[in-house]
Amino acid sequence: MRGLSPGSRMVRAAAAPLIAGGVMLLLGLVLPPYFQFVGALAAQQAIIGLSIGVVYNLAGMVSLAQVSLSAIGAWTAIAVSQSLLPDAYPWTALIAGAVAVPVGILVGLPALRLRGISLAIVTLGFVVIIYQLSSLGFIPGSSPLDFLSAPAWTMTNAGFYVIAWTSFTVLAVLFAIVKRTRMGLGWTAVASSERAAASLGVGILTAKLTAFGFSAFIAGWGGAVLVAAFGTTNVESFSAITAMTMFVLAVMVGAGHWEGALILGLLGAIVGAVLRQFDLPADLSALIFAVGAIDVLSRGKGGISVLLRRAARRLRGPRKAASDTSGAPPGSAAAGAEPPGPDGIGGIDFETAALEVDGLAVAYGTVKALDGVSIAIARGEVHGIVGPNGAGKSTFVDAVTGFIAGCAGHVRVGGCPLDAQTPQARSRLVRRTFQQDRAIAALAPFDYLRLAGQGRSSDQEIRELLRWIGCSESALQVEDLDTRQRRNLMIAAALAGKPEVVLLDEPAAGLTEEESVHLTELVSEMPGRFGVSVGIIEHDLDLVRAVCHRVTVLDFGRVLSTGPTAAVLEEPAVVRAYMGDLDIEPADGGANA
Repeated sequence: MRGLSPGSRMVRAAAAPLIAGGVMLLLGLVLPPYFQFVGALAAQQAIIGLSIGVVYNLAGMVSLAQVSLSAIGAWTAIAVSQSLLPDAYPWTALIAGAVAVPVGILVGLPALRLRGISLAIVTLGFVVIIYQLSSLGFIPGSSPLDFLSAPAWTMTNAGFYVIAWTSFTVLAVLFAIVKRTRMGLGWTAVASSERAAASLGVGILTAKLTAFGFSAFIAGWGGAVLVAAFGTTNVESFSAITAMTMFVLAVMVGAGHWEGALILGLLGAIVGAVLRQFDLPADLSALIFAVGAIDVLSRGKGGISVLLRRAARRLRGPRKAASDTSGAPPGSAAAGAEPPGPDGIGGIDFETAALEVDGLAVAYGTVKALDGVSIAIARGEVHGIVGPNGAGKSTFVDAVTGFIAGCAGHVRVGGCPLDAQTPQARSRLVRRTFQQDRAIAALAPFDYLRLAGQGRSSDQEIRELLRWIGCSESALQVEDLDTRQRRNLMIAAALAGKPEVVLLDEPAAGLTEEESVHLTELVSEMPGRFGVSVGIIEHDLDLVRAVCHRVTVLDFGRVLSTGPTAAVLEEPAVVRAYMGDLDIEPADGGANA
């Protein structure tokens, strides 16, 4: 998908589910009535698979509530047809989906604080509550005696088939499009790492609640589709065992892709039909799918659809296709820019600070991780922040970018105070990278930078960023890239948001000497090419000497020294901080500690 505009990318993403849905609709013309019914059930289950795919496979939240949200949609369709809009079905599926949205958001509120098994238990509790309330007849439309008022053709097997597969096609296309928007990319980022997502400007609360809301809309529509099967509902279709069966099936197939949801529907319907054919218990399907889900989780492969997509990427081209050697060499990108030097040359305005940190203090109990640290990074400079392990360097970056609450002191970027702002809000002015690899592995490089840009970088600028770091705009995903490319991509992601300051936390970690040389060239170019000020934490002092105009040395959470790079790194106190109190004798006399 190299070089495509956002509109073209979305059209291409939507084309495959549209074609698949069209094929299934045409297939219905030749199927006998019984297989039309089974096929329609497959489409309805595939819709629920899409709903689970949004909240679990994309956003990374373990929710069992989707079947109950589909029940809300089913009962809404019946209630609306009986009183407000008789014979308006199947268009009332839209109303059913809309009614399910606020319920889904309400169910998603615990996800703001709970994760994993805790969230699963809460959502399972919602399933039980809805089941019991409907069993007692407290929910309009939930009684088996409540029938859908609809045109006669919708109640036939052929009508059910058309409604189900048309609905799946529309929702699968919508799923594919939304998945490529910044909102959908934000879901994937949150699933990968909430800290990394926040550092890219993604609102964690918004991402989680929109995922629940969108998945609820799909589930509610899917529940309205199911009503066409019998004209009424059976509460057992929305039981806890059904919810868990659908969830483990979604895990097994990888419902985060539309084709995974399609496989879910086909497997669910086919296995159910086979069990009925041999008079076997329907609950046996739960056992079969649970074994498949356990296998997927134990292997960590992401499900059937993920394996299929990885195989397709391997067929399209080798991994080395991610490298782009056709562009200008990194060193030529900042032509005309004066290289940095130890005395702070290069047109730097040291009178104007891009980042001002005054009296920053962070304590964990009696341990002072930062003790009144004050640092100023000038506009257009590369400023090193160095020190031995445990000196407080990464804590400094966490505190400046808002990931540590309750810090004492003040942080300003370009004179703008950031003390009361969230990491998401601070990301507009100051971006960071992480020591660990926190690139969003499930995204393509272009989409990763598009998410990081938050609308502030054009597609052309994103392509230039990719060329600058030596990564092509390809169909590969971030998980297919090597360590150097992933680390460079995190730097590009920070730059895509066009902040005033970028803080790099050990960007050379895990790189070879040759790769560190390339990184040195990139960091040296950043102020002149992108107009940013750079703070870099790094243990590789050769890299620090090569790129930093000034350095600040931290030791035990305090500023030990600050000033021009060469002079500071030669200070005896700084040498002792790194090497300890050693008496080093001349080389010809040996050395004794």
